[in-house]
Amino acid sequence: MKKWTLMLLGCCASLMMWSCKGKDAPATTSENEETSTALNVKVPTVQKFVITTQDDMPLLKAPDPNSPHLINCMEDEESDMIDFRYQWSDDKVPQGYVTHTQSTYAGQVFAVLGEEGDYWRVSVKDGSVDVEAAYLLKSATEDIEPEPITAELMEQVASEIGLTSLVKTEGKYKGLSMQIEVNELWGEEKLWVGQLTNGIIVTPQSRISLIEYSETDTAINYSQDSEREVLFSYPKSMAKTTEEGYVMNFDPSKLTDDQIAQLLDKQEAATSTASSPTYIVCTYYFPMLEWKTPQFWLKAEE
Repeated sequence: MKKWTLMLLGCCASLMMWSCKGKDAPATTSENEETSTALNVKVPTVQKFVITTQDDMPLLKAPDPNSPHLINCMEDEESDMIDFRYQWSDDKVPQGYVTHTQSTYAGQVFAVLGEEGDYWRVSVKDGSVDVEAAYLLKSATEDIEPEPITAELMEQVASEIGLTSLVKTEGKYKGLSMQIEVNELWGEEKLWVGQLTNGIIVTPQSRISLIEYSETDTAINYSQDSEREVLFSYPKSMAKTTEEGYVMNFDPSKLTDDQIAQLLDKQEAATSTASSPTYIVCTYYFPMLEWKTPQFWLKAEE
Protein backbone atom coordinates (compact mmCIF):
# COMPACT_ATOMS: atom_id res chain seq x y z
CA MET A 1 0.00 0.00 0.00
CA LYS A 2 1.39 3.38 -0.97
CA LYS A 3 2.10 5.91 1.77
CA TRP A 4 1.64 9.65 1.74
CA THR A 5 4.95 11.41 1.27
CA LEU A 6 5.88 14.75 2.84
CA MET A 7 7.99 16.73 0.42
CA LEU A 8 10.09 19.88 0.55
CA LEU A 9 8.96 22.60 -1.80
CA GLY A 10 10.80 21.97 -5.02
CA CYS A 11 11.08 18.20 -4.54
CA CYS A 12 8.91 16.04 -6.76
CA ALA A 13 10.57 12.65 -6.55
CA SER A 14 7.32 10.74 -6.13
CA LEU A 15 3.83 10.83 -7.60
CA MET A 16 2.31 11.85 -4.28
CA MET A 17 2.95 15.02 -2.36
CA TRP A 18 1.37 15.66 1.04
CA SER A 19 1.40 18.82 3.07
CA CYS A 20 1.36 19.92 6.70
CA LYS A 21 0.57 23.13 8.64
CA GLY A 22 0.28 24.74 12.01
CA LYS A 23 -1.75 27.07 14.17
CA ASP A 24 -1.77 30.82 13.59
CA ALA A 25 1.04 32.26 11.53
CA PRO A 26 4.22 32.02 13.58
CA ALA A 27 5.84 35.25 14.69
CA THR A 28 8.28 36.67 12.18
CA THR A 29 11.90 37.45 12.88
CA SER A 30 13.08 41.04 12.62
CA GLU A 31 15.07 40.12 9.51
CA ASN A 32 11.88 39.19 7.65
CA GLU A 33 9.52 41.89 8.89
CA GLU A 34 9.89 43.65 5.54
CA THR A 35 8.79 41.26 2.83
CA SER A 36 8.06 41.67 -0.84
CA THR A 37 4.64 43.10 -1.69
CA ALA A 38 5.03 42.25 -5.39
CA LEU A 39 2.56 39.36 -5.05
CA ASN A 40 0.39 40.76 -2.25
CA VAL A 41 -0.65 37.27 -1.13
CA LYS A 42 -2.84 36.73 1.93
CA VAL A 43 -2.02 33.70 4.07
CA PRO A 44 -5.10 31.40 4.20
CA THR A 45 -6.52 30.69 7.65
CA VAL A 46 -5.52 27.45 9.33
CA GLN A 47 -7.09 26.58 12.70
CA LYS A 48 -4.24 24.34 13.85
CA PHE A 49 -1.93 21.50 12.82
CA VAL A 50 -2.07 17.90 14.01
CA ILE A 51 0.30 14.97 13.62
CA THR A 52 -0.91 11.39 13.37
CA THR A 53 0.07 8.92 16.10
CA GLN A 54 -1.13 5.75 14.34
CA ASP A 55 -0.62 4.01 11.01
CA ASP A 56 -3.39 3.10 8.58
CA MET A 57 -6.04 5.59 9.66
CA PRO A 58 -8.60 6.16 6.86
CA LEU A 59 -9.31 9.59 5.44
CA LEU A 60 -13.10 9.81 5.35
CA LYS A 61 -15.59 11.65 3.17
CA ALA A 62 -17.81 12.42 6.19
CA PRO A 63 -17.35 12.37 10.00
CA ASP A 64 -18.61 8.79 10.24
CA PRO A 65 -16.56 5.56 10.52
CA ASN A 66 -18.81 3.97 7.88
CA SER A 67 -18.31 6.83 5.43
CA PRO A 68 -16.58 6.32 2.06
CA HIS A 69 -12.82 6.79 2.31
CA LEU A 70 -10.10 8.21 0.10
CA ILE A 71 -8.46 5.81 -2.37
CA ASN A 72 -5.86 6.09 -5.11
CA CYS A 73 -6.50 4.62 -8.54
CA MET A 74 -3.75 3.54 -10.88
CA GLU A 75 -3.72 2.02 -14.35
CA ASP A 76 -3.02 -1.69 -14.05
CA GLU A 77 0.00 -1.86 -16.33
CA GLU A 78 3.78 -1.71 -16.10
CA SER A 79 4.85 1.72 -17.32
CA ASP A 80 6.46 4.91 -16.02
CA MET A 81 3.70 6.99 -17.64
CA ILE A 82 0.59 5.48 -16.06
CA ASP A 83 -2.44 7.55 -15.09
CA PHE A 84 -2.74 8.10 -11.35
CA ARG A 85 -5.64 9.74 -9.50
CA TYR A 86 -7.42 10.04 -6.14
CA GLN A 87 -11.14 9.64 -5.45
CA TRP A 88 -13.65 8.47 -2.85
CA SER A 89 -14.29 4.76 -2.48
CA ASP A 90 -17.95 5.19 -3.53
CA ASP A 91 -17.00 6.79 -6.87
CA LYS A 92 -16.90 4.64 -10.01
CA VAL A 93 -13.45 3.20 -10.68
CA PRO A 94 -12.35 3.51 -14.34
CA GLN A 95 -12.01 0.24 -16.23
CA GLY A 96 -8.49 -1.16 -16.13
CA TYR A 97 -7.53 0.57 -12.87
CA VAL A 98 -6.50 -0.93 -9.53
CA THR A 99 -7.23 0.82 -6.21
CA HIS A 100 -5.55 1.18 -2.83
CA THR A 101 -6.88 2.73 0.36
CA GLN A 102 -5.12 6.04 0.94
CA SER A 103 -4.57 5.81 4.70
CA THR A 104 -2.22 7.77 6.94
CA TYR A 105 1.03 6.81 8.61
CA ALA A 106 2.26 7.77 12.06
CA GLY A 107 4.08 11.09 11.98
CA GLN A 108 2.07 12.66 9.15
CA VAL A 109 1.09 16.30 9.62
CA PHE A 110 -2.24 17.80 8.54
CA ALA A 111 -3.64 21.32 8.47
CA VAL A 112 -6.95 21.48 10.32
CA LEU A 113 -9.73 23.35 8.50
CA GLY A 114 -12.50 22.56 10.99
CA GLU A 115 -13.91 19.91 13.29
CA GLU A 116 -17.09 17.91 13.77
CA GLY A 117 -17.62 15.66 16.76
CA ASP A 118 -14.76 13.16 17.09
CA TYR A 119 -13.20 14.19 13.79
CA TRP A 120 -10.91 16.86 12.39
CA ARG A 121 -11.62 18.18 8.91
CA VAL A 122 -8.14 18.29 7.38
CA SER A 123 -6.63 19.55 4.13
CA VAL A 124 -5.61 16.80 1.68
CA LYS A 125 -5.40 18.86 -1.53
CA ASP A 126 -2.09 19.08 -3.40
CA GLY A 127 -0.75 19.02 -6.94
CA SER A 128 -1.88 15.40 -7.41
CA VAL A 129 -4.99 15.28 -5.21
CA ASP A 130 -8.15 17.04 -6.42
CA VAL A 131 -10.02 16.33 -3.18
CA GLU A 132 -9.95 19.41 -0.94
CA ALA A 133 -10.53 17.92 2.53
CA ALA A 134 -11.23 14.72 4.44
CA TYR A 135 -12.13 13.71 8.01
CA LEU A 136 -9.57 12.23 10.39
CA LEU A 137 -10.27 10.73 13.82
CA LYS A 138 -9.10 13.11 16.56
CA SER A 139 -7.97 10.32 18.89
CA ALA A 140 -5.35 9.27 16.30
CA THR A 141 -3.63 12.68 16.37
CA GLU A 142 -1.92 15.18 18.63
CA ASP A 143 -1.20 18.89 18.25
CA ILE A 144 1.98 20.16 16.60
CA GLU A 145 3.20 23.71 15.94
CA PRO A 146 5.53 25.12 13.27
CA GLU A 147 8.44 27.49 13.72
CA PRO A 148 9.15 30.59 11.57
CA ILE A 149 10.94 30.21 8.25
CA THR A 150 13.83 32.52 7.37
CA ALA A 151 15.69 32.98 4.09
CA GLU A 152 18.81 31.38 5.56
CA LEU A 153 16.81 28.43 6.86
CA MET A 154 15.28 27.66 3.45
CA GLU A 155 18.69 27.84 1.80
CA GLN A 156 20.15 25.48 4.42
CA VAL A 157 17.32 22.92 4.21
CA ALA A 158 17.42 22.93 0.40
CA SER A 159 21.20 22.58 0.36
CA GLU A 160 21.04 19.53 2.63
CA ILE A 161 19.07 17.56 0.03
CA GLY A 162 20.46 19.14 -3.14
CA LEU A 163 17.52 21.35 -4.13
CA THR A 164 17.41 24.91 -5.45
CA SER A 165 15.69 27.48 -3.23
CA LEU A 166 16.14 31.25 -3.05
CA VAL A 167 14.55 33.92 -0.87
CA LYS A 168 15.67 37.45 -1.72
CA THR A 169 17.15 39.13 1.37
CA GLU A 170 17.57 42.67 0.07
CA GLY A 171 16.52 45.11 -2.60
CA LYS A 172 13.22 45.74 -4.36
CA TYR A 173 12.13 42.11 -4.13
CA LYS A 174 13.21 41.37 -0.57
CA GLY A 175 11.21 38.39 0.70
CA LEU A 176 10.38 37.08 -2.79
CA SER A 177 10.75 33.29 -2.86
CA MET A 178 11.77 31.26 -5.90
CA GLN A 179 11.89 27.47 -5.73
CA ILE A 180 12.70 24.89 -8.39
CA GLU A 181 10.76 21.61 -8.58
CA VAL A 182 12.26 18.90 -10.78
CA ASN A 183 10.26 15.79 -11.61
CA GLU A 184 12.72 13.42 -13.27
CA LEU A 185 10.01 10.80 -13.80
CA TRP A 186 7.96 13.11 -16.02
CA GLY A 187 10.93 15.13 -17.30
CA GLU A 188 9.43 18.39 -16.02
CA GLU A 189 10.87 21.44 -14.31
CA LYS A 190 8.74 24.03 -12.55
CA LEU A 191 9.46 27.44 -11.07
CA TRP A 192 7.50 28.36 -7.92
CA VAL A 193 7.33 32.10 -7.17
CA GLY A 194 6.01 33.11 -3.76
CA GLN A 195 6.79 35.37 -0.85
CA LEU A 196 8.02 35.02 2.70
CA THR A 197 5.30 36.41 4.96
CA ASN A 198 5.42 36.22 8.77
CA GLY A 199 7.62 33.13 8.76
CA ILE A 200 5.57 31.29 6.09
CA ILE A 201 6.30 30.96 2.37
CA VAL A 202 3.09 31.48 0.41
CA THR A 203 2.96 30.61 -3.30
CA PRO A 204 -0.16 31.21 -5.41
CA GLN A 205 -0.99 28.25 -7.64
CA SER A 206 -0.95 30.69 -10.57
CA ARG A 207 2.74 31.38 -9.83
CA ILE A 208 3.82 27.76 -10.44
CA SER A 209 5.11 27.69 -14.02
CA LEU A 210 6.50 24.98 -16.27
CA ILE A 211 9.92 25.93 -17.68
CA GLU A 212 12.52 24.12 -19.80
CA TYR A 213 16.20 24.21 -20.68
CA SER A 214 17.19 25.10 -24.25
CA GLU A 215 20.52 24.20 -25.81
CA THR A 216 20.04 26.82 -28.54
CA ASP A 217 18.67 29.88 -26.72
CA THR A 218 21.09 32.58 -25.58
CA ALA A 219 18.60 34.34 -23.28
CA ILE A 220 15.33 33.62 -21.49
CA ASN A 221 12.71 33.08 -24.18
CA TYR A 222 9.06 33.40 -23.18
CA SER A 223 6.62 31.20 -25.09
CA GLN A 224 4.38 32.93 -27.61
CA ASP A 225 2.24 29.83 -28.20
CA SER A 226 -0.91 30.04 -26.06
CA GLU A 227 -1.45 26.28 -26.37
CA ARG A 228 1.89 25.46 -24.74
CA GLU A 229 2.09 25.21 -20.97
CA VAL A 230 5.78 26.14 -20.88
CA LEU A 231 6.22 29.73 -19.69
CA PHE A 232 9.80 30.14 -20.83
CA SER A 233 12.98 28.35 -21.92
CA TYR A 234 16.36 29.32 -20.53
CA PRO A 235 19.97 29.07 -21.77
CA LYS A 236 22.90 27.39 -20.07
CA SER A 237 24.10 30.76 -18.77
CA MET A 238 20.95 30.89 -16.55
CA ALA A 239 21.29 27.31 -15.31
CA LYS A 240 22.72 25.65 -12.23
CA THR A 241 25.42 23.27 -13.47
CA THR A 242 27.74 20.59 -12.13
CA GLU A 243 31.53 20.97 -12.11
CA GLU A 244 31.56 18.97 -15.35
CA GLY A 245 29.17 21.49 -16.96
CA TYR A 246 26.07 19.30 -16.85
CA VAL A 247 22.87 21.38 -16.63
CA MET A 248 20.88 20.55 -13.48
CA ASN A 249 18.07 23.12 -13.44
CA PHE A 250 17.24 26.81 -13.68
CA ASP A 251 19.12 29.09 -11.26
CA PRO A 252 16.81 31.91 -10.04
CA SER A 253 19.72 33.68 -8.31
CA LYS A 254 20.90 34.77 -11.77
CA LEU A 255 17.76 36.84 -12.42
CA THR A 256 18.10 40.64 -12.35
CA ASP A 257 15.35 42.85 -10.91
CA ASP A 258 14.22 43.73 -14.45
CA GLN A 259 14.02 40.03 -15.34
CA ILE A 260 12.03 39.32 -12.16
CA ALA A 261 9.59 42.10 -13.06
CA GLN A 262 9.15 40.60 -16.53
CA LEU A 263 8.71 37.12 -15.06
CA LEU A 264 5.94 38.31 -12.73
CA ASP A 265 4.17 40.10 -15.59
CA LYS A 266 4.37 37.03 -17.86
CA GLN A 267 3.06 34.72 -15.11
CA GLU A 268 0.13 37.03 -14.49
CA ALA A 269 -0.69 37.28 -18.19
CA ALA A 270 -0.49 33.51 -18.63
CA THR A 271 -3.04 32.86 -15.88
CA SER A 272 -5.35 35.88 -16.19
CA THR A 273 -8.04 33.85 -17.98
CA ALA A 274 -7.95 30.86 -15.62
CA SER A 275 -11.39 29.93 -14.28
CA SER A 276 -10.49 27.05 -11.93
CA PRO A 277 -10.38 27.59 -8.13
CA THR A 278 -7.26 29.38 -6.95
CA TYR A 279 -5.13 27.74 -4.27
CA ILE A 280 -2.29 29.09 -2.19
CA VAL A 281 0.57 26.69 -1.42
CA CYS A 282 1.83 27.43 2.10
CA THR A 283 5.20 26.13 3.25
CA TYR A 284 5.76 25.80 7.01
CA TYR A 285 8.76 24.70 9.04
CA PHE A 286 8.53 21.73 11.40
CA PRO A 287 12.07 20.96 12.64
CA MET A 288 10.98 17.67 14.22
CA LEU A 289 9.88 16.16 10.88
CA GLU A 290 12.08 14.25 8.45
CA TRP A 291 10.82 16.54 5.68
CA LYS A 292 11.03 19.79 7.61
CA THR A 293 9.21 22.14 5.22
CA PRO A 294 5.95 20.48 4.09
CA GLN A 295 3.45 22.25 1.85
CA PHE A 296 -0.29 22.81 2.18
CA TRP A 297 -2.63 23.66 -0.69
CA LEU A 298 -5.37 25.94 0.66
CA LYS A 299 -8.12 27.86 -1.07
CA ALA A 300 -7.31 31.53 -1.54
CA GLU A 301 -9.43 33.76 0.67
CA GLU A 302 -11.57 36.43 -0.91
